[in-house]
Amino acid sequence: MKPLGILICLSLLLATSRAGPGLLIPLYTYPTEPTWEALKSAAASNPSVQFVAIVNPNSGPGSNLDSTYVTSIASLTQVGVKCIGYVRTDYGAIPEDTVRGNMDKYTSWYPQISGFFLDEMAHSEGKESYYASLTAHAISTGKPFTMGNPGTSTTRKYFDTVNNTVIYETTNLPQLSALNLGFPSSGCSMIAYDVSASQVTQSYVDSVLQYTSLIYITDDKLDNPYDTLPTYFNQLVEYVRVAIASKQ
Repeated sequence: MKPLGILICLSLLLATSRAGPGLLIPLYTYPTEPTWEALKSAAASNPSVQFVAIVNPNSGPGSNLDSTYVTSIASLTQVGVKCIGYVRTDYGAIPEDTVRGNMDKYTSWYPQISGFFLDEMAHSEGKESYYASLTAHAISTGKPFTMGNPGTSTTRKYFDTVNNTVIYETTNLPQLSALNLGFPSSGCSMIAYDVSASQVTQSYVDSVLQYTSLIYITDDKLDNPYDTLPTYFNQLVEYVRVAIASKQ
């Protein structure tokens, strides 16, 4: 199929396969760390909240199956967490065959995952068919959910190549105008780090979920803002739960 045909078919399919509203968790810790149990507990206690966890054995699937990841991913999925595997794309510079190979490792080694987190997603014109092809491959493997992470504003053509797009990833809370790209909120996510507890309010979460379906806010900082959960994790979950309930 020609690239245009792939894009048209994907846009129709992806429109029916979204995630959220809920929380996106960069779960970049080993499964024996407390973060995994805290996430499992929160998901079990809040069934109305969609939790999407990005699992990342070694900046990707690594070179070997890790049995601890197998059992821990299965444990999360049992309480409703959608787990997706971290895969680098280097803004489209990594060959498609290499990326597909890493996707296939996840599929073979960690069968409980639901799809893939395509990090370092391009957002300048020219790589749309690259990401459309990766999503088509994900669908063919039975792991159809793909999330692209340009970490900033992007174009509608890129948005239409994946199920969900991280349109903000940096320090501090975004202005709402930065999230209002005119895309369906069901296909957008945001990540903000180095954010103090006093900045995170019910009103802000309510507003952000008008433009995104999945959010992550943490007070963790560089150089690795994803090696712990936020100190206010349970409060953040409650804000999201209340925001979801208010829309029902």
